[in-house]
Amino acid sequence: MRKISLLIIISTLLQLQCLAQDCIVGNCKEGYGEKVYKDGDRFEGYWKNGQKHGKGTYFWKDGRKLIGFWKDGSKEGFGKFYSVNGNVTEGEFRNDKWNGLGTYYDSSGNVIFAGEWFNGERVVKSSNLPKDIQADKYLLEAKKLMEDNKFKEAIVSFNQILALGVSPPMDFYYYLGKCHYSAGNNERSVQNLNEYLLNVGKNGEFYIKSLEILSEAESGLNRTKQNISDVKFDVKNCSICHGDGYYNKKVNCSRCKGDGRVRVNCNNCGGKGRIPGYSTCMQCYGNGKSSFTSSSGQYIITNCQFCNGNGKNWSSTGKDCGSCNLGKVTKSCSSCGGDGLKTKKTICYNH
Repeated sequence: MRKISLLIIISTLLQLQCLAQDCIVGNCKEGYGEKVYKDGDRFEGYWKNGQKHGKGTYFWKDGRKLIGFWKDGSKEGFGKFYSVNGNVTEGEFRNDKWNGLGTYYDSSGNVIFAGEWFNGERVVKSSNLPKDIQADKYLLEAKKLMEDNKFKEAIVSFNQILALGVSPPMDFYYYLGKCHYSAGNNERSVQNLNEYLLNVGKNGEFYIKSLEILSEAESGLNRTKQNISDVKFDVKNCSICHGDGYYNKKVNCSRCKGDGRVRVNCNNCGGKGRIPGYSTCMQCYGNGKSSFTSSSGQYIITNCQFCNGNGKNWSSTGKDCGSCNLGKVTKSCSSCGGDGLKTKKTICYNH
Protein backbone atom coordinates (compact mmCIF):
# COMPACT_ATOMS: atom_id res chain seq x y z
CA MET A 1 0.00 0.00 0.00
CA ARG A 2 2.84 2.36 0.89
CA LYS A 3 4.54 1.52 -2.42
CA ILE A 4 1.37 2.37 -4.37
CA SER A 5 1.04 5.70 -2.54
CA LEU A 6 4.68 6.50 -3.26
CA LEU A 7 4.20 5.74 -6.95
CA ILE A 8 1.13 8.01 -7.07
CA ILE A 9 3.11 10.86 -5.46
CA ILE A 10 6.03 10.41 -7.87
CA SER A 11 3.65 10.30 -10.85
CA THR A 12 1.89 13.46 -9.68
CA LEU A 13 5.20 15.31 -9.24
CA LEU A 14 6.32 14.29 -12.72
CA GLN A 15 3.05 15.52 -14.18
CA LEU A 16 3.37 18.83 -12.36
CA GLN A 17 6.94 19.16 -13.61
CA CYS A 18 5.75 18.69 -17.17
CA LEU A 19 2.87 21.10 -16.69
CA ALA A 20 5.28 23.69 -15.28
CA GLN A 21 6.84 23.97 -18.72
CA ASP A 22 3.56 23.96 -20.61
CA CYS A 23 1.94 26.82 -22.44
CA ILE A 24 -0.69 27.89 -19.93
CA VAL A 25 -2.50 30.43 -22.14
CA GLY A 26 -2.74 30.87 -25.89
CA ASN A 27 -0.30 29.48 -28.43
CA CYS A 28 3.40 29.20 -27.56
CA LYS A 29 4.35 28.10 -31.06
CA GLU A 30 2.72 30.72 -33.28
CA GLY A 31 1.03 33.89 -32.02
CA TYR A 32 0.44 35.09 -28.49
CA GLY A 33 1.04 32.76 -25.57
CA GLU A 34 2.01 32.59 -21.90
CA LYS A 35 4.48 29.95 -20.77
CA VAL A 36 5.74 28.93 -17.33
CA TYR A 37 9.18 27.34 -17.22
CA LYS A 38 10.47 24.54 -15.01
CA ASP A 39 12.42 26.97 -12.79
CA GLY A 40 9.35 29.17 -12.17
CA ASP A 41 10.17 31.90 -14.69
CA ARG A 42 7.38 33.04 -17.01
CA PHE A 43 7.09 34.65 -20.44
CA GLU A 44 4.07 36.49 -21.81
CA GLY A 45 4.24 37.57 -25.43
CA TYR A 46 4.50 36.52 -29.03
CA TRP A 47 6.00 33.37 -30.50
CA LYS A 48 7.18 32.15 -33.88
CA ASN A 49 8.27 28.60 -34.67
CA GLY A 50 8.18 27.82 -30.96
CA GLN A 51 10.58 30.65 -30.05
CA LYS A 52 10.02 34.06 -28.47
CA HIS A 53 9.58 36.47 -31.36
CA GLY A 54 8.16 39.99 -31.15
CA LYS A 55 7.02 41.98 -28.14
CA GLY A 56 6.84 40.33 -24.75
CA THR A 57 7.60 40.37 -21.04
CA TYR A 58 9.87 37.92 -19.23
CA PHE A 59 9.31 37.46 -15.48
CA TRP A 60 11.94 35.90 -13.23
CA LYS A 61 10.60 34.17 -10.13
CA ASP A 62 12.83 36.40 -7.94
CA GLY A 63 10.92 39.52 -9.08
CA ARG A 64 13.04 40.77 -11.98
CA LYS A 65 11.23 41.69 -15.19
CA LEU A 66 12.18 42.52 -18.78
CA ILE A 67 9.81 44.22 -21.20
CA GLY A 68 11.13 44.23 -24.73
CA PHE A 69 11.41 42.55 -28.08
CA TRP A 70 12.74 39.17 -29.16
CA LYS A 71 13.84 37.76 -32.50
CA ASP A 72 14.14 34.00 -33.02
CA GLY A 73 14.43 33.48 -29.26
CA SER A 74 17.06 36.20 -28.62
CA LYS A 75 16.55 39.66 -27.13
CA GLU A 76 16.71 42.21 -29.94
CA GLY A 77 15.78 45.92 -29.99
CA PHE A 78 14.57 48.22 -27.24
CA GLY A 79 14.20 46.75 -23.78
CA LYS A 80 13.30 47.83 -20.25
CA PHE A 81 14.72 45.78 -17.37
CA TYR A 82 13.44 46.07 -13.78
CA SER A 83 15.77 44.90 -11.01
CA VAL A 84 14.54 43.45 -7.72
CA ASN A 85 15.50 46.69 -5.93
CA GLY A 86 13.44 48.79 -8.36
CA ASN A 87 16.30 50.09 -10.48
CA VAL A 88 15.55 50.22 -14.21
CA THR A 89 17.73 49.89 -17.30
CA GLU A 90 16.42 51.12 -20.66
CA GLY A 91 18.34 50.58 -23.86
CA GLU A 92 19.04 48.47 -26.90
CA PHE A 93 19.66 44.74 -27.19
CA ARG A 94 21.67 43.17 -29.97
CA ASN A 95 22.71 39.51 -30.07
CA ASP A 96 20.84 38.86 -26.80
CA LYS A 97 22.94 41.40 -24.81
CA TRP A 98 22.84 45.10 -23.99
CA ASN A 99 24.57 46.77 -26.93
CA GLY A 100 24.24 50.44 -27.84
CA LEU A 101 22.92 53.50 -26.02
CA GLY A 102 20.83 53.38 -22.87
CA THR A 103 20.10 54.74 -19.39
CA TYR A 104 20.27 53.22 -15.93
CA TYR A 105 17.81 54.67 -13.37
CA ASP A 106 17.50 54.12 -9.64
CA SER A 107 14.16 53.17 -8.08
CA SER A 108 13.23 56.86 -7.69
CA GLY A 109 13.82 57.61 -11.38
CA ASN A 110 17.14 59.40 -10.89
CA VAL A 111 19.71 58.80 -13.63
CA ILE A 112 22.70 56.80 -12.39
CA PHE A 113 24.33 56.23 -15.77
CA ALA A 114 23.62 57.25 -19.36
CA GLY A 115 25.77 56.22 -22.26
CA GLU A 116 26.85 53.15 -24.14
CA TRP A 117 26.75 49.42 -23.42
CA PHE A 118 28.95 46.85 -25.14
CA ASN A 119 28.30 43.10 -24.82
CA GLY A 120 26.27 43.66 -21.67
CA GLU A 121 28.77 45.97 -19.94
CA ARG A 122 28.61 49.73 -19.41
CA VAL A 123 31.26 51.73 -21.27
CA VAL A 124 32.44 54.36 -18.79
CA LYS A 125 34.15 57.42 -20.27
CA SER A 126 35.96 60.01 -18.18
CA SER A 127 36.42 63.72 -18.93
CA ASN A 128 38.66 66.42 -17.47
CA LEU A 129 36.14 69.15 -18.32
CA PRO A 130 34.12 70.78 -15.50
CA LYS A 131 30.64 69.28 -15.10
CA ASP A 132 28.83 72.45 -16.17
CA ILE A 133 30.79 72.56 -19.44
CA GLN A 134 30.11 68.87 -20.02
CA ALA A 135 26.40 69.55 -19.40
CA ASP A 136 26.34 72.39 -21.96
CA LYS A 137 28.04 70.08 -24.47
CA TYR A 138 25.48 67.31 -23.92
CA LEU A 139 22.60 69.81 -24.18
CA LEU A 140 23.81 71.05 -27.58
CA GLU A 141 24.23 67.44 -28.74
CA ALA A 142 20.72 66.51 -27.58
CA LYS A 143 18.99 69.42 -29.33
CA LYS A 144 20.91 68.75 -32.54
CA LEU A 145 19.88 65.08 -32.40
CA MET A 146 16.24 66.10 -31.88
CA GLU A 147 16.44 68.30 -35.00
CA ASP A 148 17.69 65.25 -36.91
CA ASN A 149 14.79 63.13 -35.48
CA LYS A 150 17.26 60.89 -33.62
CA PHE A 151 15.18 60.84 -30.47
CA LYS A 152 16.62 57.76 -28.74
CA GLU A 153 20.13 59.15 -29.07
CA ALA A 154 18.93 62.56 -27.87
CA ILE A 155 17.39 60.99 -24.75
CA VAL A 156 20.75 59.54 -23.75
CA SER A 157 22.47 62.92 -24.23
CA PHE A 158 19.82 64.60 -22.05
CA ASN A 159 20.21 61.88 -19.41
CA GLN A 160 23.99 62.31 -19.40
CA ILE A 161 23.34 65.79 -18.02
CA LEU A 162 21.26 64.33 -15.20
CA ALA A 163 23.93 61.70 -14.52
CA LEU A 164 26.43 64.52 -13.88
CA GLY A 165 24.29 65.72 -10.99
CA VAL A 166 24.08 69.33 -12.22
CA SER A 167 20.92 71.45 -12.16
CA PRO A 168 19.39 71.44 -15.66
CA PRO A 169 17.90 74.58 -17.27
CA MET A 170 14.20 75.46 -16.83
CA ASP A 171 13.03 74.01 -20.16
CA PHE A 172 15.11 70.83 -19.81
CA TYR A 173 12.28 68.48 -18.80
CA TYR A 174 10.04 69.83 -21.55
CA TYR A 175 12.58 68.83 -24.20
CA LEU A 176 13.24 65.49 -22.52
CA GLY A 177 9.51 64.75 -22.23
CA LYS A 178 8.93 65.72 -25.84
CA CYS A 179 11.84 63.53 -26.88
CA HIS A 180 10.50 60.50 -24.99
CA TYR A 181 7.06 61.04 -26.54
CA SER A 182 8.57 61.16 -30.06
CA ALA A 183 10.53 57.97 -29.30
CA GLY A 184 7.34 56.21 -28.20
CA ASN A 185 8.15 56.03 -24.48
CA ASN A 186 4.91 57.50 -23.15
CA GLU A 187 5.61 56.51 -19.54
CA ARG A 188 8.84 58.56 -19.33
CA SER A 189 7.24 61.37 -21.31
CA VAL A 190 4.45 61.72 -18.74
CA GLN A 191 7.00 61.76 -15.89
CA ASN A 192 9.20 64.42 -17.51
CA LEU A 193 6.38 66.72 -18.62
CA ASN A 194 4.83 66.61 -15.17
CA GLU A 195 8.24 67.54 -13.76
CA TYR A 196 8.42 70.51 -16.14
CA LEU A 197 4.91 71.75 -15.29
CA LEU A 198 5.57 71.44 -11.54
CA ASN A 199 8.79 73.43 -11.84
CA VAL A 200 7.69 76.28 -14.14
CA GLY A 201 3.91 76.47 -13.65
CA LYS A 202 1.65 78.42 -15.99
CA ASN A 203 4.33 80.99 -16.74
CA GLY A 204 6.56 78.45 -18.51
CA GLU A 205 7.44 79.13 -22.13
CA PHE A 206 6.17 75.70 -23.20
CA TYR A 207 3.25 75.44 -20.76
CA ILE A 208 0.49 75.00 -23.40
CA LYS A 209 2.59 72.76 -25.61
CA SER A 210 3.51 70.60 -22.61
CA LEU A 211 -0.15 70.11 -21.74
CA GLU A 212 -0.91 69.05 -25.32
CA ILE A 213 1.93 66.51 -25.46
CA LEU A 214 1.12 65.31 -21.93
CA SER A 215 -2.49 64.62 -22.95
CA GLU A 216 -1.34 62.63 -25.99
CA ALA A 217 1.25 60.69 -23.97
CA GLU A 218 -1.28 59.77 -21.27
CA SER A 219 -3.76 58.61 -23.92
CA GLY A 220 -1.05 56.55 -25.61
CA LEU A 221 -0.06 54.99 -22.29
CA ASN A 222 -3.66 54.03 -21.56
CA ARG A 223 -4.10 52.61 -25.08
CA THR A 224 -1.02 50.45 -24.68
CA LYS A 225 -2.23 49.05 -21.37
CA GLN A 226 -5.70 48.44 -22.82
CA ASN A 227 -4.29 46.72 -25.92
CA ILE A 228 -2.25 44.34 -23.78
CA SER A 229 -5.28 43.66 -21.62
CA ASP A 230 -7.46 43.07 -24.69
CA VAL A 231 -4.98 40.60 -26.19
CA LYS A 232 -4.85 38.58 -22.96
CA PHE A 233 -8.64 38.63 -22.65
CA ASP A 234 -9.15 37.57 -26.26
CA VAL A 235 -6.68 34.71 -25.95
CA LYS A 236 -8.14 33.42 -22.70
CA ASN A 237 -11.76 33.77 -23.86
CA CYS A 238 -11.44 33.19 -27.61
CA SER A 239 -14.58 31.48 -28.91
CA ILE A 240 -12.76 30.39 -32.06
CA CYS A 241 -9.86 28.43 -30.58
CA HIS A 242 -10.78 28.39 -26.88
CA GLY A 243 -7.38 29.84 -25.97
CA ASP A 244 -5.43 27.09 -27.71
CA GLY A 245 -4.30 29.31 -30.60
CA TYR A 246 -5.48 26.82 -33.23
CA TYR A 247 -8.88 25.92 -34.62
CA ASN A 248 -10.13 23.34 -37.13
CA LYS A 249 -10.87 24.99 -40.45
CA LYS A 250 -12.71 23.42 -43.38
CA VAL A 251 -10.65 23.69 -46.59
CA ASN A 252 -10.93 22.20 -50.07
CA CYS A 253 -9.46 18.73 -50.33
CA SER A 254 -6.08 19.01 -52.05
CA ARG A 255 -6.59 15.74 -53.93
CA CYS A 256 -10.00 16.38 -55.50
CA LYS A 257 -9.79 20.23 -55.35
CA GLY A 258 -13.10 20.35 -53.51
CA ASP A 259 -15.02 18.37 -56.14
CA GLY A 260 -15.43 15.24 -54.03
CA ARG A 261 -14.58 12.95 -56.96
CA VAL A 262 -11.30 12.03 -58.66
CA ARG A 263 -10.32 10.58 -62.03
CA VAL A 264 -8.26 7.41 -61.80
CA ASN A 265 -7.01 4.75 -64.20
CA CYS A 266 -9.62 2.22 -65.32
CA ASN A 267 -9.05 -1.19 -63.79
CA ASN A 268 -10.47 -2.91 -66.89
CA CYS A 269 -7.93 -1.51 -69.36
CA GLY A 270 -5.18 -0.30 -67.00
CA GLY A 271 -5.74 3.28 -68.09
CA LYS A 272 -5.00 2.59 -71.76
CA GLY A 273 -8.57 3.06 -72.96
CA ARG A 274 -8.47 -0.11 -75.09
CA ILE A 275 -8.37 -3.81 -74.23
CA PRO A 276 -6.89 -6.86 -76.01
CA GLY A 277 -9.19 -8.63 -78.50
CA TYR A 278 -10.21 -9.03 -82.11
CA SER A 279 -10.69 -6.03 -84.33
CA THR A 280 -12.00 -5.74 -87.86
CA CYS A 281 -9.37 -6.50 -90.46
CA MET A 282 -8.70 -3.28 -92.32
CA GLN A 283 -7.37 -5.11 -95.39
CA CYS A 284 -10.60 -6.93 -96.18
CA TYR A 285 -12.89 -4.68 -94.17
CA GLY A 286 -14.11 -7.68 -92.17
CA ASN A 287 -15.16 -9.69 -95.27
CA GLY A 288 -12.39 -12.28 -94.86
CA LYS A 289 -11.90 -12.35 -98.65
CA SER A 290 -9.58 -10.65 -101.04
CA SER A 291 -9.64 -10.62 -104.85
CA PHE A 292 -7.16 -10.07 -107.61
CA THR A 293 -6.77 -10.56 -111.36
CA SER A 294 -4.24 -13.15 -112.49
CA SER A 295 -1.67 -12.59 -115.22
CA SER A 296 -3.93 -14.49 -117.58
CA GLY A 297 -6.75 -12.08 -116.88
CA GLN A 298 -8.74 -14.39 -114.67
CA TYR A 299 -10.60 -12.77 -111.69
CA ILE A 300 -9.78 -14.77 -108.52
CA ILE A 301 -11.38 -14.54 -105.03
CA THR A 302 -9.49 -16.04 -102.06
CA ASN A 303 -9.22 -15.86 -98.28
CA CYS A 304 -7.63 -12.62 -96.94
CA GLN A 305 -4.01 -13.44 -96.12
CA PHE A 306 -3.96 -10.83 -93.28
CA CYS A 307 -6.81 -12.38 -91.27
CA ASN A 308 -6.80 -15.89 -92.77
CA GLY A 309 -10.36 -15.41 -93.92
CA ASN A 310 -11.72 -14.56 -90.46
CA GLY A 311 -12.35 -10.91 -91.16
CA LYS A 312 -10.81 -10.04 -87.77
CA ASN A 313 -7.30 -9.57 -86.43
CA TRP A 314 -6.06 -10.17 -82.88
CA SER A 315 -4.49 -7.13 -81.25
CA SER A 316 -3.15 -6.29 -77.73
CA THR A 317 -5.22 -3.08 -78.02
CA GLY A 318 -7.90 -4.48 -80.10
CA LYS A 319 -11.02 -2.58 -79.07
CA ASP A 320 -12.24 0.39 -77.03
CA CYS A 321 -12.76 -0.27 -73.33
CA GLY A 322 -16.44 -0.03 -72.58
CA SER A 323 -15.89 0.72 -68.90
CA CYS A 324 -14.12 4.09 -69.11
CA ASN A 325 -13.57 7.26 -71.02
CA LEU A 326 -10.09 7.33 -72.55
CA GLY A 327 -8.76 5.09 -69.80
CA LYS A 328 -10.13 7.12 -66.86
CA VAL A 329 -13.05 6.62 -64.51
CA THR A 330 -14.37 8.87 -61.76
CA LYS A 331 -14.93 7.73 -58.20
CA SER A 332 -15.48 9.19 -54.75
CA CYS A 333 -12.34 10.82 -53.30
CA SER A 334 -10.92 8.62 -50.56
CA SER A 335 -9.07 11.54 -48.93
CA CYS A 336 -12.20 13.48 -48.05
CA GLY A 337 -14.84 10.73 -48.29
CA GLY A 338 -16.45 12.46 -51.26
CA ASP A 339 -17.28 15.58 -49.23
CA GLY A 340 -14.72 17.75 -51.05
CA LEU A 341 -13.61 19.31 -47.75
CA LYS A 342 -10.97 18.41 -45.18
CA THR A 343 -10.28 19.64 -41.66
CA LYS A 344 -7.05 21.61 -41.32
CA LYS A 345 -5.48 22.72 -38.04
CA THR A 346 -5.11 26.46 -38.54
CA ILE A 347 -3.60 29.32 -36.55
CA CYS A 348 -6.40 31.31 -34.94
CA TYR A 349 -6.80 34.62 -36.82
CA ASN A 350 -7.75 36.37 -33.55
CA HIS A 351 -4.16 35.94 -32.40
